Amino acid sequence: MRRILFPISAAAAVVVALAVASPARAETIDNPAYKTWAGQKVGTVVTVKMVTESGATKSDASLTYTLTEMTAEGATVEMVTTVTTAGMEFKTPAQKVEVKKVVELPAGRGKDHFDKPEGLVEQGTETVKIDGVEYKTKWTTTKTNVGGTEMEAKMWMSDDVPNMLVKLESKAKIMGMVSTANMTLVSIKKP
Repeated sequence: MRRILFPISAAAAVVVALAVASPARAETIDNPAYKTWAGQKVGTVVTVKMVTESGATKSDASLTYTLTEMTAEGATVEMVTTVTTAGMEFKTPAQKVEVKKVVELPAGRGKDHFDKPEGLVEQGTETVKIDGVEYKTKWTTTKTNVGGTEMEAKMWMSDDVPNMLVKLESKAKIMGMVSTANMTLVSIKKP
């Protein structure tokens, strides 16, 4: 703490001391991902398929999210990933993911810009059909460059899908090499 080099009143000193001692509170917002799980029953399973290609290497992955607990403060989701590459299959142990009802906004991001990703190029709406079900989605396209890695992505999100992701198509260029990753909702199974 800096020393104050000029006299101030006792009341002002108390205000300054409280401001220094109390951390600034970050702005919070209702978590859109929590809202999508809140309408589900425990046991709901969401499966997403991911295909990645980098040079000659291709891998397929299945991500399975299972709702294991729901409270007024948050949801607990168990995530298991199974990756197949070069003819071999690898399965990760189940990981618990906490989806809080309320989340803090990143520094410098207000509520009015929360749903606008960095590098936003354009956005719109589209109906996407998955497993015989039509989902109304909001899509965004983005372009970013972080540390020399150029990335382009288009993402389709729906408030009717737990975790919100319906589809993602992305391409990254790292030191001249192009990598792609595509994710698609496969199914939602309800108990």
